[in-house]
Amino acid sequence: MAGVKFEQAMARLEVIVGELEKGDLPLDESLKIFEEGSDSQGIV
Repeated sequence: MAGVKFEQAMARLEVIVGELEKGDLPLDESLKIFEEGSDSQGIV
């Protein structure tokens, strides 16, 4: 997510958290968006 503004990254992270909290996604998709979110925050 290089070059993405902070506000855009936070908005995407909120969407990712919402999707993960629903629990409706298959495991592989959950892992994919988790990695996206953690990469954007520099966690992983």
